[in-house]
Amino acid sequence: MEKQSKGIDLQWKILIGIVAGIGIGMGINMAMGAGITSGPLYVMKTVFQYGGDIFIRLLRMLIVPLVFASIFMAVANLGDVRALGKIGGKTVGYYMLTTALAVLAGLIVVNMIPKNAAAAFATGNILQIIFFTIFLAIMASTIGRDSEALTNAINGIDRIMQNGIMAIMVIAPYAIFMLVTAIFMDLGFAALKALGKYAATVLLGLLIHGFVTLPILVLLMGRYNPYRLFKALSPAMMTAWSTASSAATLPMTMSNLEKRAGVEGRIGNFVLPLGATINMDGTALYESVAVIFIAQIMGIELTIGMQVVIFVTASLAAIGAAAIPGAGLVTMGIVLTAAGLPLDGIGLILAIDRILDQFRTAINVWGDATAAVVIGHSENAIHEV
Repeated sequence: MEKQSKGIDLQWKILIGIVAGIGIGMGINMAMGAGITSGPLYVMKTVFQYGGDIFIRLLRMLIVPLVFASIFMAVANLGDVRALGKIGGKTVGYYMLTTALAVLAGLIVVNMIPKNAAAAFATGNILQIIFFTIFLAIMASTIGRDSEALTNAINGIDRIMQNGIMAIMVIAPYAIFMLVTAIFMDLGFAALKALGKYAATVLLGLLIHGFVTLPILVLLMGRYNPYRLFKALSPAMMTAWSTASSAATLPMTMSNLEKRAGVEGRIGNFVLPLGATINMDGTALYESVAVIFIAQIMGIELTIGMQVVIFVTASLAAIGAAAIPGAGLVTMGIVLTAAGLPLDGIGLILAIDRILDQFRTAINVWGDATAAVVIGHSENAIHEV
């Protein structure tokens, strides 16, 4: 995490803003009620709402170019798709499967709770942009050196957009404080109740994916004892949970997989770094649940078609998520935009995002490890330890 000033990391500034926003908003709500329509407090709430709206608009401004550039580079960095070979093809296919299953698990759980390329860019149709970008990147990878100029130009756009996100994140603590304060001024304890329901739904979805879906895949496709694998990966899993960073955990994950689980290094050294880039099961699940939660809070009925859009977009947006600073905010905006939902509800999600981030990161790392076992089994690259 980048430091914005001496002594305090950005993540702690955001946490302070969230706690202060909840405290002040709840205090005003308890003292004055939700129906403040005049006076200094009404002015304060209005100003805070505008401040939060400016922050969200700044994020929205970067969504389309960022989606295009980050996903293009994620696919382009895989190299020539024809040269990925058998292991590469199996790995990418498995990651796509598990990410889709993760999103599907999230959609199932949340529903258990009652309740053309130029045109695409011009209208901001995120789903069409994602498909076009993946197609363009794959085609570019097939022409070798002739695509270097295009790739370098888009890489420049990607870096500029990342710098733009980092610049916007400087004001994130203050904007989030305003957003959270205004929300809790209006909703009070109802907001806490909604957040509890949301957190429980996300955690249940993560548990189903992490301890039902992935172990079944390990058992059936990897012919490996899921409990034994989880025990072998437990140091990496705990590190991922405590740091909320799959990239920081990567060296330990690679070591645990080879020395404790018996997967040959040639498999883990390819599958795990690739997974840290494009395989974000936990993040994709979290985003799908969060978007539906926001829709429910705002009283928006989601059709089956809209839920399919959320399913596909959350799965594909996860491909480029790892390369984006402040990825949770930006990719959430991508999925909301694709589903045609307002971005205003992000403020409520942020109040509990840091805690959930730890759990979804652990699931991301667990998903990468299960992929390595499945691919390792198919390549006869697992030995007893």
